Amino acid sequence: MATFELENLLALLRNSEERDESVAVEVNASHADQDFAEIGFDSLALFNIVAEVEREYSIQVGYDDLMSARTPNQLLSLIQRRLAGTTQAG
Repeated sequence: MATFELENLLALLRNSEERDESVAVEVNASHADQDFAEIGFDSLALFNIVAEVEREYSIQVGYDDLMSARTPNQLLSLIQRRLAGTTQAG
């Protein structure tokens, strides 16, 4: 089974070209429980980041599930559940 860890997600967030540049925060593990908006990411940026994960890991993340993930840790949990083949909330 493929693994996807916090550092994988943080790397995608750091490398995103769609981040709000007015938010001067270097995204790191200390931001794992902060709302995406607080660290400069809107829904479009998240859609594109998740689309990259979906392509690379051959998973599907639904719109409602993506919109329910408010923090990097919540999104990480969602992606990990998809990789494990489960859909239950956690």
